[in-house]
Amino acid sequence: MYACPFEVPHFEWDQQFALIVKCDMCVSRLEEGQQEPACTATCPTQSIQFGTREDMLAMAHERIQKEPDRYVDHVFGEHENGGTSTFYVSPVSFEKLGFPTVQTTESPAEFNRLATEIGTPVIASTVAVGMTGIYLMLNHNKHKEDAKHAGQVNEQAKPETVEKE
Repeated sequence: MYACPFEVPHFEWDQQFALIVKCDMCVSRLEEGQQEPACTATCPTQSIQFGTREDMLAMAHERIQKEPDRYVDHVFGEHENGGTSTFYVSPVSFEKLGFPTVQTTESPAEFNRLATEIGTPVIASTVAVGMTGIYLMLNHNKHKEDAKHAGQVNEQAKPETVEKE
């Protein structure tokens, strides 16, 4: 799935009417007024937390500062792919955990936005103008041909005048 840089959405291959699914952060629980998703509420080690981006980022950095020997000095998700809403701290490198090595701090969504909000209208407008020009040129040529053909028909339809001697 191009939209997710971490390839989180999965296809339900075993379902007859398969969907592409990923965690929705228990949106139904939150709509009912509960304060957190089920994973956060039931996590026995408190390793899963839920809150605003700013609060979670501050908590991740605080954990690293309090126990620098326990964690790698890096919050995964802070800058990767333009910054995400999910952060990870770990005692081992993220590459060893199989996390993607992200070479950019720009979000792939930015490219999608540029393509859909800027590129598509420009291309569509260019095609529309080009097709209109072709239509007008063909239509003009058709009218010219029609007029020329009508002139030939009129020449043939004129009665001949015979001069008397």
